[in-house]
Amino acid sequence: MIDDDPWAGLRRWHRREYLRQHEKQRRTGLKAARRIGVTLRGSAQHDVSIKVNMAQERSMDASNLAVVGVRPTPWLVAGHLSSADLRAVIDWVRLNGAALIAYWDFLIDTDEFLGRLQKLP
Repeated sequence: MIDDDPWAGLRRWHRREYLRQHEKQRRTGLKAARRIGVTLRGSAQHDVSIKVNMAQERSMDASNLAVVGVRPTPWLVAGHLSSADLRAVIDWVRLNGAALIAYWDFLIDTDEFLGRLQKLP
């Protein structure tokens, strides 16, 4: 059967890449955040941002999710984070901003992106 959707392959690839980018606490150094979601730009109408999941579950929980924009400076776009958690996430975004933007703009691949990520002290 021929796929009538010329974008189906790109969507499957994007979904795989998105799932690979859920960074755990051991990689980020963030104490409270359980997962950080980073995506490629794709056809997004917004600028680079990350999703922060504060829940214990392995998957992203939309009811406990905050979105943090990366530029021009890190800022809380949606959701709720305590002031301490927001400060930590902003510090992590500042530390990794160049890698986040390069990945968003398709300038680096997933392996290079993961290699560039720095953990908070």
